[in-house]
Amino acid sequence: MKKIGFCFLCVDGLNQLTIWKKFFKDNYDRCNIYIHSKNHATLKRDFDKQYQVEEHADTEWGGNLYNAIRIMYRKAVENEDYKVILVSDSHIPITTFDNMYKLLTDDNKSLVEYQAHLPTEERHCGTLMMQYNRFINNFKRCKDFKYNIDIAHWFFNEMWTVLNLEDTKLICNDDKIINYFEGAFAWDENYPSYILSINDRLKDVHKFGCTFVNWGEPEERNGGAQRSPKYYNKIYKRDLMMLKTCRKLFARKFHNNTDIEDYIDFIWTGEMKDFPDIDESKVDKKVAKDNLRKKLKEKQQNRKRGKKGRKRR
Repeated sequence: MKKIGFCFLCVDGLNQLTIWKKFFKDNYDRCNIYIHSKNHATLKRDFDKQYQVEEHADTEWGGNLYNAIRIMYRKAVENEDYKVILVSDSHIPITTFDNMYKLLTDDNKSLVEYQAHLPTEERHCGTLMMQYNRFINNFKRCKDFKYNIDIAHWFFNEMWTVLNLEDTKLICNDDKIINYFEGAFAWDENYPSYILSINDRLKDVHKFGCTFVNWGEPEERNGGAQRSPKYYNKIYKRDLMMLKTCRKLFARKFHNNTDIEDYIDFIWTGEMKDFPDIDESKVDKKVAKDNLRKKLKEKQQNRKRGKKGRKRR
């Protein structure tokens, strides 16, 4: 039987474990699960520990994530998984296991959303400019990058890919190119497409992203220095509508305390005529409370940092 490998790149454990357990129920014979947690030593839940890979690598935002990813990929290759899915701790499945399995086993092609060098729509131009600016910045800051990375194979790709076994092996077996990316910024959005391109495999993928990410409502951190897609907490009608109609397999980013679990059955199998009745005013109040708690927590963290700084002086 063809098996699908699920590679979870996590800080701690899975944010929405109950949903994932429901998704995997009665389907463990059709999948393998691999979890790489940054804070693996402090995990509490059995599921997170049971599927934790033995080897671990340091991870950081905007830095090297692929050492950790390749640890999971090697396990998937050992098990000869038919397709290998990369997901995060904040992902949820937004279709049933059966639907996902049928789509991914219909053919042996990888699924990678990437920006081609020739734009076909106006919105592609901004992505192209971003990817070329990133190449230039990495060219300036990384000596090995400068003399070894060919811009002809430089693409922007969505990080959350689905690779077939052969393409997974290409990334696992690369002990050369990956070193040239060291020190580059956010190269998880360029490295897999680069490897596929230099091996003449990128042209064979399904140009499709399996993960829904809401960049229409971005969140800012560190005074706007960092931007990330919307982090879902309490669910509004518009959120539910997007998740129901986006025609993707997975979605992110979801908090630990989101109420998405209340709507997961509708997202998976519900009819539009049975669209849940959501009281937006109640959601507004819950969001306001959550935002207040978040601000108080940030203030506490800032106070702690200030005290530590004074002690050092």
